[in-house]
Amino acid sequence: MPKKHISVVKATVIYLIAAVLILIGFISAFAIAHASISVVIRGLFIMLAGLIIAFVNWLVFAIRTTQLEIDTKEAIRDKIGYVCPNCGQRLPEGSKFCNNCGYKIK
Repeated sequence: MPKKHISVVKATVIYLIAAVLILIGFISAFAIAHASISVVIRGLFIMLAGLIIAFVNWLVFAIRTTQLEIDTKEAIRDKIGYVCPNCGQRLPEGSKFCNNCGYKIK
């Protein structure tokens, strides 16, 4: 299985764990009738932990996805070389202009 799919599965599992924590915390804090203040506070902390886990998971997944996109673009460029964004012609490395259409390479 490719690494990208493994990361998606891991992120999904972590989101599910965070959702369970948030649900347990919500039930502890608000749904239990006649709960003591310590139970309510504990439930709020469990909810907060679930939210923090979800946020950190989202942040890590976003960074990994961005890095995967960068790595993929670099791998394609290494395989086929530099390509003119205007006409698609292959370019020698370090070209300032396209040899085919004259497009200025940034």
